[in-house]
Amino acid sequence: MPGTILVLDGAATNRIMLKVQLSAGYYKVVQSDRLDGAGDIIARCRPDLILAGTNLPDAGLADLCRIRDTDAPGVPLMIVTRENDAAARRSALRCGADDAMSLPLDDVMLLARIRRLIRERHQTEELRPRDTMSRVLGFSEPSLAFDQPARIAVVGATLESAAAQCAHLSTAVRHKLRRLHLMRCT
Repeated sequence: MPGTILVLDGAATNRIMLKVQLSAGYYKVVQSDRLDGAGDIIARCRPDLILAGTNLPDAGLADLCRIRDTDAPGVPLMIVTRENDAAARRSALRCGADDAMSLPLDDVMLLARIRRLIRERHQTEELRPRDTMSRVLGFSEPSLAFDQPARIAVVGATLESAAAQCAHLSTAVRHKLRRLHLMRCT
């Protein structure tokens, strides 16, 4: 199942390290040190995954997600952040990346997460024609017909605290909320 991975990173040492790690997993690696021109590279090599560092000299996270969405729709995007930078990982996921990892990268974990992302992409692509054909033939119902509101119990230490939580949640969810309180046994 190995395929082609586009590595975008501003640091040559990171690109070399990633190429060694990915080559061990039998992936073909294409590299670039900047986002400028990445659209041409994507068109030429048609990557199965884009692996990008946060240290590109000409791009930020939003730029990476934008080029993926315009030039490589459906291609998974994995972001590599600086060491132990949890805020950057969360920011990458919020911007639309499919996965985010921090340096230093564990070889086994990196390859496992890449395999998962590529496998999910292939499964989605495989199901798309089936889903379309089912609709054309009239074999599928609209998904909204099956979407029923859930019943949720909100438990609080007192009935008042449960009611306050219900009031807060009722603006965010369309589900049926029921308030309960804990009774202490002595």
